[in-house]
Amino acid sequence: PWRPSRLKEQPLRAFLISWIAVFFIFFTIARTQLPNYMLPVFPALILLMAMWLRDTARQSVERYLLWATGVLSIILLIGGGVALQRQWPGDWPYALSFLPLLVATALAWQWREKIFLCMTAGMVVMVLMLAGWVLPGFDSHKASRTLAESATAAGFTKGKLAGYRFFQESLLYYHGNNTLPVLYNPPELISWLEKGGVAVIPQRDMDQLSAETVARLDVINRVYGLYARQDLILARLKPE
Repeated sequence: PWRPSRLKEQPLRAFLISWIAVFFIFFTIARTQLPNYMLPVFPALILLMAMWLRDTARQSVERYLLWATGVLSIILLIGGGVALQRQWPGDWPYALSFLPLLVATALAWQWREKIFLCMTAGMVVMVLMLAGWVLPGFDSHKASRTLAESATAAGFTKGKLAGYRFFQESLLYYHGNNTLPVLYNPPELISWLEKGGVAVIPQRDMDQLSAETVARLDVINRVYGLYARQDLILARLKPE
């Protein structure tokens, strides 16, 4: 911290050092033995100590923040990859979107004077990857979209889709419905299906249906609902 370049950047520090040096050199040459002659040095010395403590504290905070950010980015990178692979096999590369944060942390550790620039650049790249790569990639995992597309592909057009003890607004959007009828009991479900409709049935509710009712159902598609935390089954009646 006492390099000439550092002193040029901090005139106050240079002034305080000069203040101390003048008194120290003068009274050393004068060879005075009276300690009170050195009292004017103490204000400058105290200020220098305060500045040193401030810089040390600031560096410690930065160090801890960088350590915390680095550990967090590693957890997100590895843990996110494992979680994605378990949830959707083959999607683990999406966790690499957290890599820019780890790289930025490493660069900020090397160039502390550019910590803000490094972290800002890392965050911007990470956000761009999340928005431009990860989120569009997750569209294929939206249960509502997949179920709506499956219903349309099976010939069930607008107004033919209902939910059995299940409702999700996004189904309206993806299937083009104005309303999504909700069926609450097996007779309503069978009646709806007999009229040429199709229904989304959560797995837990499917398990509660009688074996006779389940035997009449034809499963078109089965998708895991991330928000419902269970399989969502698109079913119609089996042809007679």
